[in-house]
Amino acid sequence: MKKIFALLLTLALTLTLVGCKEAKGEGVKNHAQFVEVEDKEENVSIEAYIQAKTYKNSWNNVSLYLQDKEGGYYVYRMPVTEAQYDELKIGQKIKITGTKAVWGGMHEFAEGTAKYELERGEYIAKAKDVTKTWSNLDEMIKSQGMLVKFASAKVVATKVDGADQPFAYKWNGSGQKGDDLYFNLQIGEVTYQFLVETDLCNADTDVYKAGEALKLGDTVTVEGFLFWYEGKPNMHVTKISK
Repeated sequence: MKKIFALLLTLALTLTLVGCKEAKGEGVKNHAQFVEVEDKEENVSIEAYIQAKTYKNSWNNVSLYLQDKEGGYYVYRMPVTEAQYDELKIGQKIKITGTKAVWGGMHEFAEGTAKYELERGEYIAKAKDVTKTWSNLDEMIKSQGMLVKFASAKVVATKVDGADQPFAYKWNGSGQKGDDLYFNLQIGEVTYQFLVETDLCNADTDVYKAGEALKLGDTVTVEGFLFWYEGKPNMHVTKISK
C-alpha cells in the first residue's frame, strides 16, 4: 500500500511540474529555444506577456519588454499606429514574429521587423531577486530580459567633467536633465553601470527623480529589466529604493 501511495504521489508531482510549463502554439519557440536561434534568422515566433512599453514617439514604433514564466524577451522598435500602441496593455499575452538579433550580447527582436497578434491570457511578473548572481555573469545572464532586482548595492562615483558624482546625464556625463540617467553600483568589489532609460521612464517619473536624488555611498535596492551590453549587465532601472 505504501508503495502504491508513493507511486501516486510521484506521478502527481510529475504532472504538477509539467503543468508549470506553459504550452506554446505551433511553431512558437520557448525561451531556451529562442536564445539558441542564430542572429538574423527571420520569422521567429514567441509568446509572452507585456511587462512594459516605451513612450510613443514620432517614429511610430514601440519597444516592448516581455516575459513568460521561463524568461524575458525584448522587442526593439516595432512599427505601430497610435491605435495599436493604445491596445498594447500591460499584462496582455502577445505573439511576436520577427527577425532574431543578438546585439552586444542581448537577445532580442531586430528593429522594425516584429509583428504582433494579441492572445488570450494575462501575467504580470514580480521582480526576481538575483543579487547573489552579481559576481557570477554566467548565472546572471540566465535572467536576461527579465524584471529583476539587486539589493544592498552601494552608489559609487561616476566621473562628470573629471569630478566624482553619484549620477550622470548620458553615459559620459555630456547630457542634461531629460537624457538617460546613468549611475554606478557596487556589491563587494564588482561595479556595474545601470541607467534610467528615458524612453521607458522619463524625467517626470519617480524612478528618474530618485536617480537624481542619489548620494555617493547610498545603499539601494534597484529593480528593472536586465539587459546585456558588451559582455556586462546593463539594467534598465524602473525602481530605486534606499
